[in-house]
Amino acid sequence: MAVALIVLLPAALWKMYQLYKAPRDRSLLAVTVCVTCTAISFCLGLPAVRVPVDGVLGPGMAQLVSTVLLLDTAYWLISFYLHSSTDRRRARRRRLREGQLTVLIVVGITWATLNAPREAHGFLYWHANPRPLEVTVLFVVADLYLLYAVGVALRWTSRFARMSVRPTATGLRLTALSLGIMAVAIALRPLNALLSRTDAHPPPGAAQAGTVLLALALPLLAVGLSYPSIITRLTALRLWQHRRNAYRKLRPLWAILHRAFPENALRRSTRSVRREALCVRSVHRRYYRRVIECRDGLVTVSPYLAMLGVGEGASPEAVARVLPTALRACVTDPAGTSPPVGMALPADNGLDADARQLVALSQALAVEH
Repeated sequence: MAVALIVLLPAALWKMYQLYKAPRDRSLLAVTVCVTCTAISFCLGLPAVRVPVDGVLGPGMAQLVSTVLLLDTAYWLISFYLHSSTDRRRARRRRLREGQLTVLIVVGITWATLNAPREAHGFLYWHANPRPLEVTVLFVVADLYLLYAVGVALRWTSRFARMSVRPTATGLRLTALSLGIMAVAIALRPLNALLSRTDAHPPPGAAQAGTVLLALALPLLAVGLSYPSIITRLTALRLWQHRRNAYRKLRPLWAILHRAFPENALRRSTRSVRREALCVRSVHRRYYRRVIECRDGLVTVSPYLAMLGVGEGASPEAVARVLPTALRACVTDPAGTSPPVGMALPADNGLDADARQLVALSQALAVEH
């Protein structure tokens, strides 16, 4: 249970943060509400939460709220796929119809729970007969609708998973797996409720099996819905770490070139040095700036490197050995006598490929001097 909470609550908070950054994204809104309802519904199923809620709101209210949240989860999951539909008019009509049916069922089970005899309160409707028949029937109807909604979402999820590529396809497959487990768990609830009304008895452990399956399905649903954004964020984190390390490794080369050619320094951010250092995204700006300043300085000193016998394809170690001498020559003869020569050029295009060559030169410079 603790592991499930560790999965559900951060997933809900992360989706809320994403929605805060993109409040007009309707698909993201649907996923956020879906994950949030899933997390709260799971929490209400825990005895440590259910008992206090029943104590404050009345017996049986935690089960009612949990069922309502599961209905909302299914509705918003359907809405997520409808938002992705190309036929917006048809999708809007479908969302309205599903929303009206969900509201009708929520009103029905709420009315039934509040108007049930007091002695029937506090009983799970599929566990005991003290629940009035009309209450049981309404909850069975709610679960049948929930089963239908989960089945629709499962069909669409499986279809989108076949059409997608990683990491989206992996997230959709996890979502489909969770919906399949959830469908089995939900199907057990009305079955147990109807069997408890007859002379037949549910199989031993059937109710517990449904609870366990639901406890597995809900966190897995949150993981599946969050998986693409989690992978994207981890990729961004690896890129951030790589550029942070490259920025530091470029310091020996940047320092010697900056002292020689301070005019090549790019304009800094309007933020203070301390604020920029603390900003996570500033790593990318500082990385770009340092790479460009190192390349500009190397271009400026390249004629003097060529005069000292360093060719275009020279290794980083060869360039590092004569770079200080070339910089001193540049000071004594600022006009230069040769055109710029390409030094430490990457085999591929792109700033990151250029940075790798400059980092190799910087590391060689640190070893040499």
